[in-house]
Order: sequence, then C-alpha cells, then structure tokens
Amino acid sequence: MQRIWAKNLEEARLLVIDGQNFLPVAGKGRPSHCDTSIRRVSLCRGKDHTTRNT
Repeated sequence: MQRIWAKNLEEARLLVIDGQNFLPVAGKGRPSHCDTSIRRVSLCRGKDHTTRNT
C-alpha cells in the first residue's frame, strides 16, 4: 500500500471518505462532526482492544 500524506485535516477526511486512506483518531464515542460516510473501527491486537498510555 502506498502512503498518501494529507496537507490538512480536511484533505485527510476526504481521502478517508474516498477509501484511499485511514485516519487514526484517539477518543471514545461518536464525535458530533463525524460523518456517516466515515466508519470508525477499534484497534485490536488479537481479541484485546489496544490502549494508549499517557
């Protein structure tokens, strides 16, 4: 898979909507700005959800 770098957040979202890329986002729930054409998936390792140490 070829890496495609977006110049800004809007371009990144358009690449996601078009199915050309993915956009890692930290957080829980469904943000109010989330469009129905963008699908959110959980990151997992095996059967366990990944977590971020802060």
